[in-house]
Amino acid sequence: PREITDRYGAVGKATTGPAQGGQVAAGLQSGNTRLNTNIVTSFASAGYRDAAALFGTSTVRSSIRTSVNLLTEGLGTVTLAWIEQRGGAGVYNQVGGTRLIGGTSSSSLLNLSYSLGLMNNVFVYASGFYDLRGNVGSGVFAGLTFTFGDRDTGNLGYNRQDKSNTYSGQIQRSAVKPGDLGWRVVDQEGDISRRLAEVQYLSGIGRVTGGIDQSGRDVAGRAGVSGSVVLGGGSAFLADRVYDSFAIVRADHLPRVPVLYENRPVAETRWDGRALVPQLRSFDANRLSIDSTGLPADIEVDRSVSVVRPGDRSGVVVDFGVRRSLGALVRFALADGRPVPIGSVVQREGQPPAPVGRDGRAYLTGLGPRNAVRIEIASDGTCEARFDFTPAAGDIPLIGPVRCE
Repeated sequence: PREITDRYGAVGKATTGPAQGGQVAAGLQSGNTRLNTNIVTSFASAGYRDAAALFGTSTVRSSIRTSVNLLTEGLGTVTLAWIEQRGGAGVYNQVGGTRLIGGTSSSSLLNLSYSLGLMNNVFVYASGFYDLRGNVGSGVFAGLTFTFGDRDTGNLGYNRQDKSNTYSGQIQRSAVKPGDLGWRVVDQEGDISRRLAEVQYLSGIGRVTGGIDQSGRDVAGRAGVSGSVVLGGGSAFLADRVYDSFAIVRADHLPRVPVLYENRPVAETRWDGRALVPQLRSFDANRLSIDSTGLPADIEVDRSVSVVRPGDRSGVVVDFGVRRSLGALVRFALADGRPVPIGSVVQREGQPPAPVGRDGRAYLTGLGPRNAVRIEIASDGTCEARFDFTPAAGDIPLIGPVRCE
């Protein structure tokens, strides 16, 4: 298709092939923090067809959609919408070209909805629609959703459509990281009854599910196993299914580093310091982070947060610069035994300068088995010192006093 967009937001589309035609759409939107209004209209010529026509769906010839959204202070949101739509013919047959199906259909729907958030964990909603032409009928939906615990949600709902009434309730616990056990219980009563009980376990290599479903007098059981194999960043993973995009997190070779996605724990690095986050949103900002508060004292981190935007069904490698500091707290003393004064600066080749604090102590990183330093003493010249270093896994060694002469 050929698309032309002008400065007012109008879009025109033209197609080539057996059926010549086009569609034009335009819209206006206005709003502020309290009130928003918009109107969108589209028109299609008689020969126009879209992708849905390939599968037997009738083409919309014209439509008008308008809505008014009011956000009240502490009393919820109210939306009034009207949709006028006229359908028509135009089904494309790849063998015989375009054939027209006679007759037209139209609908004019009026919709009123309301929503309100309560206590940060309860959301109430209600919506009703009415077909002014009487082709679709009318319906009412209402209910509430709530959260409790870290991974638990529930909802209660009522639905009336075409003189049919149903009442439903559901509670569930999601399995979001390896080792989680999730479950879901659904009960629907009224003119259509259904009951469902389901459990799932998310392991480090995939997801296992099982459940029982009752609909009327029919009862069915099901079980399934799903997962994926991911190769990337020099690593291989067996994991939960990847529906969109993913990230491979690197934390040097440090195991059991907590990885968070949108501030929610989702994984830990394995033995080689790698972790897979399989459920990212493509072409969107995804916030990944690591919890550095529980890392050993001898670990340094360049950054703890990274925002990535992977492509569709692709992955990114995120390296947080986690490494062992090879550091120590060294106490330096002058030739006469007094501590090196506060404010002195320790200089080392290839390393940034380090300040001297109280009692002549300085924190130095990137140390080797044998180290030589030069200390610049304020208003008193310089001195040199040498000392050996042996790393202590998970700890910061205290060395000294080291004489600086």
